[in-house]
Amino acid sequence: MSSIIYKPRKESMKLIKKGKPNDIKIGILMPIPYNAAINSLFFQTAYEYINDLEGVIAYRYVYNIRDDVLEALDAEININNLDAILISMSFELDYIYVARILDKINLLHRHKGFKKPILVAGGIAVTANPLPLADIVDVVVIGEVDEILRDMIYVVGDNEPLKYLETFNCVSISPFKDKAKRCFVKDLNRALHAVKQFFPLNEEPVYGYGIRVEVSRGCPYLCAFCMEGHIQYPFRYRDMEIVWKIIEKGLESYMSKRVIFYSLAFFSIPYIDRFLNKLIEHSIEASIPSLRVDQVTKERLNVIKKLGQKTINASS
Repeated sequence: MSSIIYKPRKESMKLIKKGKPNDIKIGILMPIPYNAAINSLFFQTAYEYINDLEGVIAYRYVYNIRDDVLEALDAEININNLDAILISMSFELDYIYVARILDKINLLHRHKGFKKPILVAGGIAVTANPLPLADIVDVVVIGEVDEILRDMIYVVGDNEPLKYLETFNCVSISPFKDKAKRCFVKDLNRALHAVKQFFPLNEEPVYGYGIRVEVSRGCPYLCAFCMEGHIQYPFRYRDMEIVWKIIEKGLESYMSKRVIFYSLAFFSIPYIDRFLNKLIEHSIEASIPSLRVDQVTKERLNVIKKLGQKTINASS
């Protein structure tokens, strides 16, 4: 079997962009299966945002772990003709999958050097520990990519992209000896967020159908066991009006009136109780993320039940 196959899905909200021969070509690679990858807001947001840029076109790739094959979702093109591949890694186990994928398609940094496509890795795990990737990828982004994504995309289209990439404060070039500062968005209202979210018509996502909404980043509690809370510190949340606009626009073209919330400290958001009641008033169902035991009340459990959720995940 080939190391990479073209396997398009029957999707709603798939972006159709023909592009031009001289367009900057960007791959977005998730080292996990399709029905899990579509839950990634980076995957959703990067695909929408990059394709909205002038002179740029994005292609999606997911990893079929069972069949050990990389699946191209958008076009049957030579992956070596891409200018860059953005790789999102949330867990260190992803490093193994990424190394295997790139080795099979002959794109490991240790073999190709800094030739295109430029391999750019980012995510929670990468921010915490990029060093194991030194022979695997070319570049790592430390922290959140929102505020540098546009400039980074246009830079990789240059003939000498590394000369410009090394000027970004939160970017480090292999072997990652230079100290990169962590990028983070101070005002989450200005952070990127996908609205036209693609979803399969015949392959139910891991979290079910619904528009995925990031309400907050970081966490005020900084539990010792939670890497994500520390990596994304400080705790920030979007204004209630901004979240409502994302939901309104997203549900305009979605098949069900359901919202899947992403937050590490959901009930630490000051307005969240009022917001959940607003969803009930508009007959919108919701999936609530993991809760802290000390924030669970009888009233909140009744609200969660009215929103259509049947089980909860609680932790201390």
